[in-house]
Amino acid sequence: YCCIDDSESPHSSQAVAVEESRPPSSEVEVGSFSNVIRTRFSLTQEKRVSITVFNASGRRIRNLTSGVYSAGTHQLRWPGIDDEGNTLPSGVYYMRLELEGEKPLIRKTVLLD
Repeated sequence: YCCIDDSESPHSSQAVAVEESRPPSSEVEVGSFSNVIRTRFSLTQEKRVSITVFNASGRRIRNLTSGVYSAGTHQLRWPGIDDEGNTLPSGVYYMRLELEGEKPLIRKTVLLD
């Protein structure tokens, strides 16, 4: 299960977003919101986007998306479920964000119960 919500959403004080200098074609945030991890990205032009979740051991847990997105702000929510539909325990997870034509970006985040 993964929900795509293209509307703006307010930031939570629990967000663990990490700032990094990115090319002007994209902006990326990853944050924890209780038991849901949210990833928001903005594109200035249409691009292929792939987002994959890994556990702390480096094992691939979930492919959140792989497709072409239009210019604008997009948000993905991951409720802590793996590709088989199993609910995962609280803990540290890593999200690998790949935006067409850019260096892959890895963000550490925490899934909370």
